[in-house]
Amino acid sequence: MSARAVVFALLGLSVVALAVNLARIAPSPGELTAVHAALPELAGLAGCEQCHAEGDLVDGCGGCHREIAAQLASGSGWHGALVAQGRTDCGDCHGEHWGADFPLVHEQSWGDGPAVDRAHRHVAFALDGAHARLDCADCHVAKLPEGTAERLAIAASRRTFLGLAQDCASCHADPHGAAMSDDCAACHDQERFAPAPRFEHAARFPLIGAHARVGCVECHPGASDLASDLASGAAPAVATAARPLDFATVRGTTCEQCHATPHRALPADRCTTCHFATDVTFATATQRVAADDHARFGFALTAPHAERTCAQCHDPARPFAQRYPGRAANDCTACHESPHGGQFGARESNCAECHSTHFVPSTLTAAAHQPTLLGRHLDAACAKCHAAPSPGAPVRFVATPTACAQCHADPHGGQFVARGQSCESCHDATCFVPSRYDVATRHPPRIGAHAAAECAGCHRSPKAGAPIRYVATPTACEACHADPHGGQFRRQKGGCAACHDEKRFVPSTFAANRHQPPLTGAHRAIACNDCHRTRGDGVRTFVGTARDCKSCHADPHAGQLTRAGNDCNRCHRSDERWLPVTFDHQRDARFALDGVHARLDCVQCHREVELPDGRKVVHYVPLGVECRDCHTGR
Repeated sequence: MSARAVVFALLGLSVVALAVNLARIAPSPGELTAVHAALPELAGLAGCEQCHAEGDLVDGCGGCHREIAAQLASGSGWHGALVAQGRTDCGDCHGEHWGADFPLVHEQSWGDGPAVDRAHRHVAFALDGAHARLDCADCHVAKLPEGTAERLAIAASRRTFLGLAQDCASCHADPHGAAMSDDCAACHDQERFAPAPRFEHAARFPLIGAHARVGCVECHPGASDLASDLASGAAPAVATAARPLDFATVRGTTCEQCHATPHRALPADRCTTCHFATDVTFATATQRVAADDHARFGFALTAPHAERTCAQCHDPARPFAQRYPGRAANDCTACHESPHGGQFGARESNCAECHSTHFVPSTLTAAAHQPTLLGRHLDAACAKCHAAPSPGAPVRFVATPTACAQCHADPHGGQFVARGQSCESCHDATCFVPSRYDVATRHPPRIGAHAAAECAGCHRSPKAGAPIRYVATPTACEACHADPHGGQFRRQKGGCAACHDEKRFVPSTFAANRHQPPLTGAHRAIACNDCHRTRGDGVRTFVGTARDCKSCHADPHAGQLTRAGNDCNRCHRSDERWLPVTFDHQRDARFALDGVHARLDCVQCHREVELPDGRKVVHYVPLGVECRDCHTGR
């Protein structure tokens, strides 16, 4: 080993020995400040390593001063601004080992750095307006959490520049009670809290016209307790949790949410169809109401309303509520007096049930009529049944008489009243004629030809202009039928029924055995009309019919025997036949037949002769009774 090497080795050992001795006698270059000396973990040599870390003081100090370490790491705050200037050594500003009373922060700590810039341009929170006029100590007070290194400094100096947040609520009580956004700067600036200069009311609800003249509390009831503060522009610090300045709660943003509507119905596009916020008065909207709008409000303007001016229905002299009462389309009585005089009660206000805007004619149909209209009533005009009961009185519709006799004259002249029968007994509303009277079940029995007879055949008017007779209708034949016998049987007991029945008039029911005089012989087989013949007036003779033979039979003797009294029975006594005769020549003639005369045939003496009129008859009288009258001389 060389002498040089030995010298350096001895020198090194000396230094080490000196260091050990110095460490044992005086371990620190100087006394720590009172703040650091109060920390047990900084006492002795072990404490030196807390601050003098392997890296540098920034790492050592940052182990305790974490808030500052964060600023250095992020480049924010005061210390972050120093890093931007290249000043990173903590000892440059905060000297240590100068004794317990030495302040870690003193005038030399600031040097010519950004601290002199009170505008806070070195941080994100620039001081403007009212903040720019505050003293630093007004904001920078002891606010750090317990257990940090900075807390010790605060305890000694009662002030710090750390631990403050930049949101308004960290320094100011929230006057809105958490009802609004946390972004205060969206509405407020640093000069004055109220009114909020950055709040764009127009972006949410334009304040124009009448809205621009109302106070905030009219729409924001949550701010009503602080209305005087707001009006005066006082600081909102008076707001508390119990008295929040709540602008988030509004009465509404649509018209109907704040204003009671005087209208019955609103259109789809609401109030702004007719009303503008710039209108001087609400009623100004009438200048913009068209017929279509009027219909959308529930009252269509059809004739005759379409011809009216607005003022004729909406009197400008009346208050709004009376001028626009919200009449319904069927509320006719609001303008028109009812012509029905209260007959319909509560229904009388609902005119549209029976009428359109044109009152006449009514829209009530016959099908809807109560009671139901039948038959001819369906075609009858309303006025036929509904009339005013007295001059000037309303036309009667309710309790209109329904009895037939109250509208119709009785065509029967009261015949059925005494019998307690109503019109409905024989007629219905369908038609008066034909009657629904059931002849088969209600009429006295009708027989024979009467069963087929028309009513009018028996039921007639007794005189001109009189009602047709139904009650006490005569039942005698002559009441309906002309007497075909010309009164020949007026005294006949039993009347027509003595010889006829109801089945038929002809043939008669008169039997031959009733004939007077009795019919005998051949007379019983001949027809009645052979003896009972028609007179000149057309009536067939029954009473007073001639009984002599010549009345019915032609005289075959051409009047030869009239001198004998025309008594056919003298010779023809048999009723059965004309021949043979019962003439007795011996008795009845002037010439007795004796001898040879008795054996002669009649025609030998009584021969056929021709009369002047061409007829041929047997000559009976006069004949001579002398021989010479028949026999010529020989």
